[in-house]
Amino acid sequence: RQGELAHEHLDTLNSINNLAGLYHVQERLHEAETLLLCALKASKRTLGDEHSDTLFVIANLADVYDSAGRYDEAETLYVAALNGRERALGQEHPLTLISLNNLAQFHVGQEQYDIAEGLSRRALDAKQRTLGPDHPSTLISMGNLGDLYLSLCRHDEAENFFLRTMEGRQRSLGPEHPETLDTANRLLMLYTSQGRHDEAELLFLRVLEAREHTLGEEHPETLITLNNLAWFRL
Repeated sequence: RQGELAHEHLDTLNSINNLAGLYHVQERLHEAETLLLCALKASKRTLGDEHSDTLFVIANLADVYDSAGRYDEAETLYVAALNGRERALGQEHPLTLISLNNLAQFHVGQEQYDIAEGLSRRALDAKQRTLGPDHPSTLISMGNLGDLYLSLCRHDEAENFFLRTMEGRQRSLGPEHPETLDTANRLLMLYTSQGRHDEAELLFLRVLEAREHTLGEEHPETLITLNNLAWFRL
């Protein structure tokens, strides 16, 4: 019976998390917070402060506070989730690395780029060791670093990471996968900002051809790319 109760508790906790996630997407942040605070209290009482489900609730609550502009509270919880996962799961566990990436992206949003870079580099190094260079999570971290360097106008480093991300996605997902094309778009934006118009146009044409082939000539994404190319050529 005790096992049944524990299972029922986890089912309830998952349901509350899912509902809170829906409220978050709908920007019903107060309702999301209320649910997550109740879930956190129950999870700490029944499972403990550093159980993986408790830390999952903490991470979700951090996201809600971040969206609500309650940045001090968000940072405290992002750090708590990261520290708890490091102790409970280890520094290179996938969930720990998700927390590390979330904290890095939080600092990007706060324009604390030095902190964000250090955290992002640490996450990428660990993912390359444990998951491999072409794992989707590794490539997300690689692309995030490209975005960070682009916003800092460190163009050589941004180009390096965008190229590595695009090449990895070509190998693992294919040249016409949406994520591959998204990286190509980021790279052509970089080339455009540098006045490298020939290279940018080649990428525009590649993205357009791929979207026409996979989505059709009248798909909204195809038409957006076609419109962007027309503006680029003016």
